[in-house]
Amino acid sequence: MDKEEPKRVGRPRKYTDGTTTAQNEANKRYREKNKQRTRRTNYKSHGKTFITEYANVDELTEIIELAEKRLDDLNEK
Repeated sequence: MDKEEPKRVGRPRKYTDGTTTAQNEANKRYREKNKQRTRRTNYKSHGKTFITEYANVDELTEIIELAEKRLDDLNEK
């Protein structure tokens, strides 16, 4: 009786072995050097995901109002 290996959980190895330690370190250095840019990119991504996948009508209406107010504030400058 051959013992079966437990089923692997998580990302397939073909996706995890491709990134080298050097690349991981380079990514880490970039994120440290560009904290504001990274934070802004994350906020933008999360906002788009929320709007396109999770927001209901009331939330979308509120977002539109906030966006219009922000546009007015930016145009006044």
